Amino acid sequence: MVKHVIEKGESLEKIAKKHKISVQNIIDDNKIQDRTRLGIGNILNIREAGENIEKPKK
Repeated sequence: MVKHVIEKGESLEKIAKKHKISVQNIIDDNKIQDRTRLGIGNILNIREAGENIEKPKK
């Protein structure tokens, strides 16, 4: 995982595209419940492209 500091003009979609991951990965990895509460200076944990995080088996 890498840290990403949200900058002016960035959206989750732009961040996801930049890091070649899905928006849903960012939401899940950071436990984001309300996208509107994210702002400049917030720090997100971003998995590196191709990095697999095992999900618990049901």
